[in-house]
Amino acid sequence: MIIRLFYFIIFCSSVLMISCNSSVKRKKKKKKEPLVSQTVLNEIKEGDVLLRYAQGPFSEKIVEFMGEKNPISHCGVAVNLNGKLKVVHSVSEELSGQDGVQTQELPVFVSDIADSMFIILRPRISDSAKTAIAANAKYYLGKKASFDHDYNTYDSSQLYCGELLYYTVGTVMGKNVIATKVFDDTVSLVMFNSFFNDEHFELIYSLKPIRK
Repeated sequence: MIIRLFYFIIFCSSVLMISCNSSVKRKKKKKKEPLVSQTVLNEIKEGDVLLRYAQGPFSEKIVEFMGEKNPISHCGVAVNLNGKLKVVHSVSEELSGQDGVQTQELPVFVSDIADSMFIILRPRISDSAKTAIAANAKYYLGKKASFDHDYNTYDSSQLYCGELLYYTVGTVMGKNVIATKVFDDTVSLVMFNSFFNDEHFELIYSLKPIRK
């Protein structure tokens, strides 16, 4: 499939760049303050949608390929697990060392941001519906759904990051709320910018202004 080959090429380029960079001796840098403060993270609630433009050439190529007004390369959903909010998202093993649906601490998730793109969006639904979104995320987490390298949005047996939201958030709110777009006449991908619909999602925080 063309799109799978596209992402394979991106991955190879990423590995090469990381390898080259690691061979260069770097000077110790002063620890930077996080772009997103703990005060902002404290505003996150279960069921919130988290979008970001992650660092690195892989993310750059995703943004270029998607061609959206606001550059986003990755997403996840906030879920309360054993009394602690975490991000549930889907990542390929080649990038994270763990394949498919997994959790990540909020501070770690927001530490990987490029172009100051980090957004918190809250579905305009009841608290019980937000709990249902979290329950869906826990289901795929417990199922250990693997990463969808074929990017088949209409098959939930494997999930890429946007597809996870399609089946967690979309199942509760209606899949028509989350826009998809056909690429290469073969695959339909979830569009990150569809979450900027004010009718369905409340903007809680954005590190920089959103383009409407």
